[in-house]
Amino acid sequence: MSRSSDELARTLAGIALLGAPLLLVELRRALPFVLGLDLVAPDPVIVGVAFAALRAPALVACLVAAACGFLVDVPAGTRLGLEAARLSFVAATVASVRGQVDPRAFTVQLTTVLGAALGDRVVAALVLELSAPEVPLFELLGRGLVVAVASAAVAPLLWPAFEALVATASAPGRPRLR
Repeated sequence: MSRSSDELARTLAGIALLGAPLLLVELRRALPFVLGLDLVAPDPVIVGVAFAALRAPALVACLVAAACGFLVDVPAGTRLGLEAARLSFVAATVASVRGQVDPRAFTVQLTTVLGAALGDRVVAALVLELSAPEVPLFELLGRGLVVAVASAAVAPLLWPAFEALVATASAPGRPRLR
């Protein structure tokens, strides 16, 4: 490719990275309709949060998670930003083990997404249980397990796309994500 087409590709990839929280949230909203799975569709937001937590500095991962959560909270009318706080907690937890694992390993990617999704759903169910005790906790946890497995199932499709986007957006001479 020519230099101008390389710069264009890098610019477009950089714009996509900046808009990644919005893109992930919109994909999260669209998947149940596309797949016909209303309550158990995979969650691309948690895949993106797990990717960011393994590949970016912890602060960046938490900010990406908070942005995704904020974009979910605002239209839902959640007052305290519970989704943002929960996703940031998950990102910080995953980022804390990043130095102990190889983020390029397929099994690490799958188990990270599965663990992040399970952690997110368990915390969400517990918060809901505390705020509304009549909610069926075990039904929520069972649905959360199915969503976590579905999210881990789509991780092999989304992870390489995230990798390619980050690689394209990284300019020569700038440090790449690990």
